[in-house]
Amino acid sequence: MAGLSALVWLCAIGIFIGGLARIIQKRVVNGLLLIGVSVVIWLFSLAMLADSAPTRATQPPRSTIADDLEVVTPSWKRQDGQVIWDITLHNKNASAAYADIQYRTTYRAPSGTEVTAHRGTIFEVLKPGETRQWRQLQDGFVNDQAITAGFEIVSATRR
Repeated sequence: MAGLSALVWLCAIGIFIGGLARIIQKRVVNGLLLIGVSVVIWLFSLAMLADSAPTRATQPPRSTIADDLEVVTPSWKRQDGQVIWDITLHNKNASAAYADIQYRTTYRAPSGTEVTAHRGTIFEVLKPGETRQWRQLQDGFVNDQAITAGFEIVSATRR
């Protein structure tokens, strides 16, 4: 469709220039005008062809850590004043492994207010498609008023 509109424009410009050349009587002016118009048409046609050229296909976006790593079964308990987590992670990516998985835990009081937050790292490799469980992951001391907790993956090294 873009090629057809470019052709219509070129024809219209050609007709206009032809009529203009007939009006002007001097051969020198006609020659210069013809050269100038030819350059304008050539530049215009290049611009139209560039607009109608197919665009290059782009690669699909890479998946993100949030897409790939899933916290399957988080559970926590208090033990001697500290919090212990049992975590199961699943790597949904079929071709990329993840290492040094950094996580964030948050603890909330009955009011919903966050009372404690921690960060930690699992220094292991989770292979493509693998599901693995970590038991007895120690997360340190937590405010006594904490009644709910959350576990989220913050970052990891893609391999």
